Amino acid sequence: LIQETKVLDAAKIYSLNQGDLEALMKSASTFGNMMVSFCSRMNWTGLASVLKDYVKRLGFGVKAEILPLMEIKGIRAARARALWDHGFRTVRAVSSARPEDLILALPHMGPAAENVARSMVTSARLLLEEKAADLRKEAELLLGEEHSSDNESSFYSQ
Repeated sequence: LIQETKVLDAAKIYSLNQGDLEALMKSASTFGNMMVSFCSRMNWTGLASVLKDYVKRLGFGVKAEILPLMEIKGIRAARARALWDHGFRTVRAVSSARPEDLILALPHMGPAAENVARSMVTSARLLLEEKAADLRKEAELLLGEEHSSDNESSFYSQ
């Protein structure tokens, strides 16, 4: 499923009904999230990071390359793959795209295509702004810790 096989096709391959396979995916995703939490609490950050991406892939049923596009509101696996295949490979690329270009990349959006495309661009911009704000906060925390440890080391050197 993380190779972007359709759930119905995978269910047929393994002689399962689609609902059972979807329930199994949900259970595996839940367990994976518990493992991420456990690894984080144990301070196994590397393993937690790898598992976190894998759990996202399992939940979305996609390859790793399109995970960033899946974070954009309104974009699911099929749209993310179509965007990727048409050269929109980053959130920034979608955020700076013209709605007309997205419509060409996603021809099956229906009569509301222009509104959907504008919404995707807006959502991508908001996502970038959120990520930038998070990075600023993280940098402030790191710089604050660095300054306090500098003060402590100068205190101990006296």
